[in-house]
Amino acid sequence: MRGGVPTRSAWRGRWSFARVVAALLPKARRAGALAVCGWLAWALGRSTHADRYAAQALRIERRHGLAEIVRSFVAAGHLPDWAFRPE
Repeated sequence: MRGGVPTRSAWRGRWSFARVVAALLPKARRAGALAVCGWLAWALGRSTHADRYAAQALRIERRHGLAEIVRSFVAAGHLPDWAFRPE
């Protein structure tokens, strides 16, 4: 962790875990895990992946707050500065 922000490898590990969780859940219960996958993809600077995960979450739960936030960040072209800092 550098300056309170986890390293990219830590983010990637969390993203891998969230993807496994999403895959194991029944489709009707997957929206939260998919939204988390979207946020973690966004945190890694992968806005295309983030948008796809968030869109999948919103297809399951039309008003999922985190998925809406992720999509709004992507639509605005906003990415976190830490995603591009050297480790």
